[in-house]
Amino acid sequence: PLLFLSMHYSARIKTEAVVRLSFYAMVKVFKRIIKRPIQHKNEEEILALKDGVLRMKRETERSIIFLFKDYRENIKFQYMFKLVQAASNNLYEALLDRFQAYVTDLSNVVQLVNSKKVDKHQTFELLKAMELAGREINQRINSFRGKIEPNA
Repeated sequence: PLLFLSMHYSARIKTEAVVRLSFYAMVKVFKRIIKRPIQHKNEEEILALKDGVLRMKRETERSIIFLFKDYRENIKFQYMFKLVQAASNNLYEALLDRFQAYVTDLSNVVQLVNSKKVDKHQTFELLKAMELAGREINQRINSFRGKIEPNA
């Protein structure tokens, strides 16, 4: 037990032992007055000592139970909080990794969309150029056709 508790414990035990010894001494005096036989010469001391030891035993049990409860609380606060902290750190890291993967995927999607826009724009320009070239070829064919048909 703590120092304060042990000092309080011993003072209380001593006081109780003295009170019990006084009580048993009074009982011995009453037995002499009533003329009852006394079993032992030091009967009151033995009874007071037995009661004191029993009281010490109970107080020791209470102190040990208190210490075990205190130890259990210390274990809970020392190890359980560390466990919770480690679990929260792991969860934070996992969520951060997933968020970074999501952002990376989103960046890739944006990049692909932009590249497809460029590809679409290039394809559109190429198709325009092909349309112009096709119109020129069509005009040439029509002009050759016009030159060939009047002679025929």
